[in-house]
Amino acid sequence: MRHNKRMAIKTLTYTLFTGLLGIIAVSLVHAAPQAKDAPRWFQVELIVFEPIQPVATGEVWPVLKPDEQTGAEVIELAPPLQPVVRQGNPRAFQLLNPAEFAMTDLDEKLLNSRQYRVLGHIAWRQPTVERAESRAVHVHAGLMQDITQVQASRPTQVLNTLPDPLEQADSAGTKRRFDGTITLSLSRYLHLEADITYYNPDVYLAEQIAQQNIDAPTIEYFRLQESRRMRSTEIHYIDHPYFGIIALITPFEHEGQ
Repeated sequence: MRHNKRMAIKTLTYTLFTGLLGIIAVSLVHAAPQAKDAPRWFQVELIVFEPIQPVATGEVWPVLKPDEQTGAEVIELAPPLQPVVRQGNPRAFQLLNPAEFAMTDLDEKLLNSRQYRVLGHIAWRQPTVERAESRAVHVHAGLMQDITQVQASRPTQVLNTLPDPLEQADSAGTKRRFDGTITLSLSRYLHLEADITYYNPDVYLAEQIAQQNIDAPTIEYFRLQESRRMRSTEIHYIDHPYFGIIALITPFEHEGQ
């Protein structure tokens, strides 16, 4: 039964994405040939989403707290420029305005599906280095606030207006729905490493616990850790039973190259 439920979630998700890929038709130009020692630049775009009605899997999840993320030094993304400012050649690790997103159609499809809630849609540009020298980039739900403050050019109806039952504050302020790091590196292939903690106090596995008549702690945090070899200009889906990440990495021709 547990396997069938997880397969149903994946089938529903992949069916949605299969129809969207033909609509998006991302036509992106590869970057010009690079100097031998010059780092290649890429645009990283992520959509983090969750099903509005999550299905309990019955799996055993460890008790996890958000401060259990790795303590390595990370890069903080700078706020985006105002739309009225000509962006020109943006600096590395700066949030982009929605006008520069490549997956806007996919974002809208997720919102209009009434099956999913978009938790974050962000993008930035960065140079890449060897895996051993790469640094993690801090990504979290709070970055959406920086973007929405300057997205006057994006129609209001595109924003997710579905009610979010998890919008609640504790003594430390509003808990972030997702928080973690994304690390991009380039050797022979592009590699993306995701370490994301997802927060959802409504996912309790109560049905399975009741059926098995066992005691279990309340699970509110779920962690996704995955390393994936990427193909640029292709949409990749990183799966977790309770949330998902859609990633698109595209070459970017930086003026300094």
